[in-house]
Amino acid sequence: MRNRLGVKFGDTLIEVTLAIGIFSLIAVGVVSVVSGSTSRAQVALEQTLAREEIDSQAEALRFIQSSYVNSKTFSEDPDNSDYTDIWHTITAHAKTKMQVTDDILKFQPSTCAEIYEGNNLSNQGAFILNTRRLSSLNTEDVVIFAKDSKVFYESPTYPHIIYGASADDDPLLEGDMDADSSMTRAEGIYIVAVKDPDSTNIVNGDDSTISKTAAYYDFYIRACWYRPGAEQPTTISTVMRLYDPDAIEVVWPEGPDDPEPTIPDDDPEDPMAICRATNRPKTLQEYTSGYCSRCATDEEVTLTDKRDGRAYTVRYIAGNCWMTSNLSITGEIHAEYSNFSGRAVNVSEHDLTEGNSFDEPRSHVGATGVYYNFAAASAGTITGDRNMTNETANDICPKKWKLPSYTQKLTVMSQMDKFKPTGDGRFYDGVLEAAGEGYWWGSSRDSGQSRTAIFYRNGGLTDGGGSRAYGFYIRCIMN
Repeated sequence: MRNRLGVKFGDTLIEVTLAIGIFSLIAVGVVSVVSGSTSRAQVALEQTLAREEIDSQAEALRFIQSSYVNSKTFSEDPDNSDYTDIWHTITAHAKTKMQVTDDILKFQPSTCAEIYEGNNLSNQGAFILNTRRLSSLNTEDVVIFAKDSKVFYESPTYPHIIYGASADDDPLLEGDMDADSSMTRAEGIYIVAVKDPDSTNIVNGDDSTISKTAAYYDFYIRACWYRPGAEQPTTISTVMRLYDPDAIEVVWPEGPDDPEPTIPDDDPEDPMAICRATNRPKTLQEYTSGYCSRCATDEEVTLTDKRDGRAYTVRYIAGNCWMTSNLSITGEIHAEYSNFSGRAVNVSEHDLTEGNSFDEPRSHVGATGVYYNFAAASAGTITGDRNMTNETANDICPKKWKLPSYTQKLTVMSQMDKFKPTGDGRFYDGVLEAAGEGYWWGSSRDSGQSRTAIFYRNGGLTDGGGSRAYGFYIRCIMN
């Protein structure tokens, strides 16, 4: 059929239909290209954001370690440097290579969920850093461990950290970070620290003797999530190695301003000869950290206490010189060769079998040492049931030795074979209890009337705390 101009209507319909079909194909192609580009752009964005979060954690670790190194190098009091507690808390939870599983090293999870099953993260010592609170210098604000918190979750979007209290109600809503920089969730990201096996080298220079433990920590920073439409997880991981600043000790030659003498090398062909020399220090009060790091690294050394002539074993453990036998001094202790000043203190006038006491020193002779309440351990300086003194400045350890601080005691948690714990229990309310377990006082305040302590339970050393009325053993550490 033709119109007056001779145009066929059927030809026009075919042409219009064909044009619409071609346009549709072009539109679908354009949409497909745009959609694919958008998907690739989203994947690239997620990977970029994940890498930025990982880099942020890595930079925070470097900052903490380098700040501590600078403090040890240039500060007059390196043990009280700003980042001492934070660095030691992180490294105290590190795993040895023997404890590391293939999951940590290879990191090839079949699902992101398996990372969070059971106690996987807790058993690996996993943690995360609150990078917004680094300046607070409060360890609990900065370092969040999986075993202590419930902030570790799978990521519904991409690996990131959520701050602010409002995120408790809505995980996808970040709180007012100006008002609250607390960490609410660590989604799809965590860190595991792995330390190298103990190995020691002695380096003798012209001007100094260096005892170097080749210690380092590998920090595995992991991220796992699902990109849009993917069934298999996307993972990003990096490993950063940081060396332990506590592993190197330099003993400089004796000088007018150096109270600790250098160790002479009597036999260059036998560097350990000085450790067997008849003129080496033989008492706790005379021994030096230089001798300890050189002579007590591979085996114990026996020294005597000038105060009563008792013999004790000592060992160089994780950068510190420790007593590896329990303190056993009793009766009246004088200040001359002790870690306190002033008049003598009698630690045996009252027995722990009489019951609890926060005010008067009490002790009891045990199987492998003497149990002391904290009034006795602190040479009568920490008394009362609510004393909030942060650190114990005085104690009954020998001069040049002291009760270990919170961070110092953490360094032996993975060194049980060297620490050699005893399972002689503790005194509580006049009764010896907890047979098979071991308890040793630390110097730091725990909370209220409690003090931090080293616990030996279930075949391992753990961090703990106890009422100052209890009777615990004492293992001193060199100042």
